[in-house]
Amino acid sequence: MYHSVITEDSQNLDLVLELADRVRIARAGKPWTQIELAAAARVSRATVVRIESGIGTPHMRTVRALAEAFGLAPSELFPDLARLWAGPSVRKVRSG
Repeated sequence: MYHSVITEDSQNLDLVLELADRVRIARAGKPWTQIELAAAARVSRATVVRIESGIGTPHMRTVRALAEAFGLAPSELFPDLARLWAGPSVRKVRSG
């Protein structure tokens, strides 16, 4: 089981979850599997799973790669990019 560890406030978590939703929606619009998106973006399937699950804040280069795979600019995939990296860090940790 995993749970979130939020260092200061939940605003960054909200942004991470919004990005997760946007990636899932864009992927469904193709329609691609997670494996197909990973191949198109040249990232691992585990990276796609983490992003779509809202686990942690992805690197800008990863968001850029995903956006390019969808034929979008990063700001089209996620308009709030600057705020995503300005907030506190959020991570999921294994409990137990």
